[in-house]
Amino acid sequence: MSHDVFISHSRNDAQYIEQYIVPSLQAAGISSYYAFQDISAFENITQTLNTEIDNAKVCLLVLSDSSVANE
Repeated sequence: MSHDVFISHSRNDAQYIEQYIVPSLQAAGISSYYAFQDISAFENITQTLNTEIDNAKVCLLVLSDSSVANE
């Protein structure tokens, strides 16, 4: 399934993404995908993420203290 926006974020920010960003996009009629929301245990994570990024119209990179601290 193709989404309008691929959201890249730190796992530590997942709650913020789910509480604020995704609902705001949905309210505006914009579909979104954020890492690990729809990946089953049997999928190749790298391949799935690459496909979702390629199919998205826009990639949204969420920068936070957590994402910058992760290397």
